[in-house]
Amino acid sequence: MLEGRRGPRYIRSIPSEELGIDVGRIGIEDLEDIAGIVTKRLEKDVMNILGRGEDYNIIVSLSKEEGGIVAYVDIELQTYELPTPSLLALIDKKIDEALNLVRDELIKRFKSSSK
Repeated sequence: MLEGRRGPRYIRSIPSEELGIDVGRIGIEDLEDIAGIVTKRLEKDVMNILGRGEDYNIIVSLSKEEGGIVAYVDIELQTYELPTPSLLALIDKKIDEALNLVRDELIKRFKSSSK
């Protein structure tokens, strides 16, 4: 079995001004909850893409930084064959969708009333 990362980790900084969110209202529990929602979505998507026979690890982490939120998403595939470019492109698309879900959840929960 081949083990290792399928590519670079995905880290995106989400500026609070861009989203109109009040970062001061966001707690660790909120970030953990959003990360859990995103992880479940990615697990479902990856299982649909790969099937049940392949192993993978998904890490979604959110942290509060000055001026915004940093979203970290990593998917590690453990496969018997090297992933095809089309498979990697599909995984990349699902990661982009996951990062958009983070953005949408932040806006839904923490939209600043002054914006």
